[in-house]
Amino acid sequence: MIEAEVCNPFDRTAGHQRLFREAAALADQRWRELRLAPLSNPAGNGSSANAPWVKARVLLAGGHAIAHAGLRSMLDGARGEGLQVVGAVRDHRHALTEAGRYRPDVILLGATDDFRKDLSMAGSLRRARGTTDARIILLRQAENVAQVSRMLKAGVSGAFPLDQDTSCIIRAISVVVAGGSIFLPAPLGDEHDTSEAVEVQEPVVDDVGLTDRERDVLSMLARGLSNAEIGRELSLSVATVKKHLTQAMRKICQPDRLRAALYAHRQGLG
Repeated sequence: MIEAEVCNPFDRTAGHQRLFREAAALADQRWRELRLAPLSNPAGNGSSANAPWVKARVLLAGGHAIAHAGLRSMLDGARGEGLQVVGAVRDHRHALTEAGRYRPDVILLGATDDFRKDLSMAGSLRRARGTTDARIILLRQAENVAQVSRMLKAGVSGAFPLDQDTSCIIRAISVVVAGGSIFLPAPLGDEHDTSEAVEVQEPVVDDVGLTDRERDVLSMLARGLSNAEIGRELSLSVATVKKHLTQAMRKICQPDRLRAALYAHRQGLG
């Protein structure tokens, strides 16, 4: 496993490095599980996406042709990781319509000189038909946690510049496919933040008043299951799973899905 550093921008405590390591380990475990199960062809056609090695369809959107060629070659050479490039769109303006046609699982979004424009495009891709479930990775470095916060709010699941080592790029994409969030290299703290780091104590799971169903949902979340997979395991609708998860996250004081999964894992629910 790579030394991935997953950053939650709202975490300014001394324990945030532990969060990085735990998130990477949890996502890596989930990715190993995903690699054992064959993936049906999301496009529903007779293309090579029916090949059993394909776990995630990757679209290259925006960026220079040379960068696209390099990424395609890199991913084609990492077939063991189950990543298949299904298309490339150089122009950001065409990315929305073309992304819907390719129906990717992951979109590698090339960066421009305008950070706000990149975030706007990411948000538009998240809302576009055919890409609402796609995970987006922005091909630029997050300079600080403030930028990470803005990326996450725009629907970006990770970011890294293309000067990273090949193995790091492959594993970073794999972590995102498995449901994690990853930013390489590790972003710095906000340059205006001079507060002292403090250790935060988390509530004990037995003391927060979880219902049996909320505990079950958290346990499966700690195993890396999606809402749909949890619903199938518990014979619940996805909407009901989301309801239980929202209530559980409020009780355990965890602001997002990733941190809730890590909390459940630390508390022995996974």
